[in-house]
Amino acid sequence: YYELGNESRAVECFERALQLDATDVSAHVALAVIELGRAQEHDFDLKLSQRAMQRLRRAYELQPTNAMVLNHMANHFFFRKGEEERDYSRIESLARKAYKSTHLDPIKAESAYILGRNFHETKDHASALQFYERALEHWSGFTLAQYGRAQMLLAKSDIPERDRKIKSKNDEARKQALGVLDRILREPAHKNDRDTSLFAAWLHIRMNHRAQAMTLLKQVTQDDPNDTEAWLEQAHVMQKEANLNKKQKRETLRAYTKAAAGLRPVPPFIYTNVGELKFSLGDVRGALETFRAGLENEKDSISPEDLVTLKFDLARVLEEIGGFDEAETIYKELHEQLPLYSEPLLRLGIIAEQHGRLTQAEEYFTKATTTKTSPEDGWVLLGLLLQRKGDLKQAKERFSMVFKGDKKRVDQYCRLSLANIALDSVRMLKKSRPDEFKAGADYAKKSYTKILERNNNNIFAANGIGNVLAMQGHHAEAKQIFERLREPDDAANPSVWINLGHVAMEGGQFDTAVSLYQQCMKRFKLEKDVELMLYLANALCCSGKFVESRSVLLRAIRVDPSDLRLRHNLAQLQLQYGVHVCENPEKRGLDGVMQAVAGFNDAKATFEWLAATRPSQRAAAGGA
Repeated sequence: YYELGNESRAVECFERALQLDATDVSAHVALAVIELGRAQEHDFDLKLSQRAMQRLRRAYELQPTNAMVLNHMANHFFFRKGEEERDYSRIESLARKAYKSTHLDPIKAESAYILGRNFHETKDHASALQFYERALEHWSGFTLAQYGRAQMLLAKSDIPERDRKIKSKNDEARKQALGVLDRILREPAHKNDRDTSLFAAWLHIRMNHRAQAMTLLKQVTQDDPNDTEAWLEQAHVMQKEANLNKKQKRETLRAYTKAAAGLRPVPPFIYTNVGELKFSLGDVRGALETFRAGLENEKDSISPEDLVTLKFDLARVLEEIGGFDEAETIYKELHEQLPLYSEPLLRLGIIAEQHGRLTQAEEYFTKATTTKTSPEDGWVLLGLLLQRKGDLKQAKERFSMVFKGDKKRVDQYCRLSLANIALDSVRMLKKSRPDEFKAGADYAKKSYTKILERNNNNIFAANGIGNVLAMQGHHAEAKQIFERLREPDDAANPSVWINLGHVAMEGGQFDTAVSLYQQCMKRFKLEKDVELMLYLANALCCSGKFVESRSVLLRAIRVDPSDLRLRHNLAQLQLQYGVHVCENPEKRGLDGVMQAVAGFNDAKATFEWLAATRPSQRAAAGGA
């Protein structure tokens, strides 16, 4: 009756058996098991638990060596109390006695399993594995023992991997654990079992088998669409993939959303990850709302670390939508809270630089070099700022500070920047001082080559070699390098397109150069990049498109009014346009000449103003 699921009729039969023979141990044990099950269904009802234990004690009095009684008593003492109150020695004694008191394999297997579980709880993993395996010797299909063995094999693989031999042993232990779990999942009674599937998925993740892990996790969420843990693991697995495409990002976002629906409170890291995913998908407003919601909804429970992360992410999104004032306020608050944390200072410096406040930017970057977290980033940004201002000597010194005390340090970005400075410092010396130009170009080329020897995928170093070749007059070779660099990953480096434009300019192909600069702006969203605007305006001027060139320069001045080079180039353009009109009979009418004269007057006024501008003002503006 019990096997058929008719529990009430089974109880009647066992009670009748005790009426006929009050010393029937099997009937006492059977009733005790049923009553313990009922107690568990009613949150371990005290009366039912006490009655079940009375039956087990009676059975123990009648037959102290009965293995079933001993196993059930051991189980009762294991589950009755909390981990701190358990009498592990008593549980071990009962299970060992049960193991020795029977010759039946299923009962011996249960005794061995109880011993394994007891050692498992006391962190004696070697003994636990031994008894789980012994249980499986008596009953190979014992699922609980199989699961316990998988856990112990995993624990065995947690040794720090100091060398290949240990790593190989760890990998072998994980494979064995995975094999055990796969066997459990192949059994019809445990097919797609939730806990086993999650355990196996987690092991696959540890072994970098992400596809297999996702298959198991998707099966779990298919069986139970509200399984928060499985959705969360799916999101983690997908987010670890390098270079996620838009579809994968949306799937990851969906997984986080499903997980968040079942969590109260929602962990701050979910707000952080969801916001970052929305931001990467171009949903800037959605990212902003997510970060604000994280700060508002969890303000009473959020940790200081998570609070800093969410605030910083919020400020970064505000930067993107032009909310610089609020972003700066947040960064300043973060700096006050964490004065030794460099990131707020770096962001404040970058915002100041973007708005033409170069002196203030330099102060922020200098301050960042005194922090304990990533001071080298401060030196790098300081070097780039000085390089932009044209102070190549000071820029070189700042980049060199990254290697202070460790000349062998591998920092490809700094070494690349130093090579760029070496090349920039001799760029204009090709005709006036050819020997100095050759020495500087050779040094830069040698530096780029060393970087490529360390990392042959460094497209910036390859781009640098192309620059050197172009400056040395080897335009065909330079063009070949730039075109090859443009092929992989849709040319992820905008400087490749810019340099192709430069090569086209050197070859007199001005329309081609214009097209390359415009494509670069569009592909990499650099419509407000002042340097690129200067290149485009120059190319348009050389191709005779003076009106378009003037339009680009005026737009650049609106982007950065402090950059005096733009006003200088605009004045030069007005002069060239005036000369072009005066020399062209078709345009040398009254209106054309009047426009040319007005342009000459504007250019003259601009040059006079630039001449009167103090050098310190020019330096603060980035140099003319």
